[in-house]
Amino acid sequence: EADHLDDPKAIELSTEFVGRWSTLISTTNWEKGRIIYEWREALMGSEAPAASYSDEAWSRRVGGVTPQHVGRLRRVYDRFGAELESYNQLYWSHFLAALDWDDAQMWLEGASQSSWSVSQMRKTRWEASGADPEQTPAEAQIVAASQDEDYTPLNEVENDLGVQDDSRSVAEGPRAEDPDF
Repeated sequence: EADHLDDPKAIELSTEFVGRWSTLISTTNWEKGRIIYEWREALMGSEAPAASYSDEAWSRRVGGVTPQHVGRLRRVYDRFGAELESYNQLYWSHFLAALDWDDAQMWLEGASQSSWSVSQMRKTRWEASGADPEQTPAEAQIVAASQDEDYTPLNEVENDLGVQDDSRSVAEGPRAEDPDF
């Protein structure tokens, strides 16, 4: 079934669009992190109780995002936001992967200069540190962490709006006989 994803022509034609999508997600995550960071700083400066500027508090305030994702957005912006422009061609997920590394700047610079994907950056760092089989980077770690947690499936949105028809599990596209607008 996944053979169509490996088709060379499909890969070639998809590259631009996947890059644009990744850039959009990356830009959005940086902006969300900045907003959360500035909100938190404003509340901390006002001597508000700590619970009022927690990741959980933001998650409840805006809805649709887990406290864990709020924490990731905030921590990535807090650690790397000031130096983001130093690393050309890197996505937010590169910074997420390097968030807890004490040598993050070195590996982000390597990824920027060598055009490494997040997986390549993680694997290269792992190999350089001795390739301990116990520390093998797993693809699932980064994929799960960079999913769009703000996404709400259409059927959940319909249920929230009181729509009773659950006969569709996927969104329908435009009908051939109807205009697209």
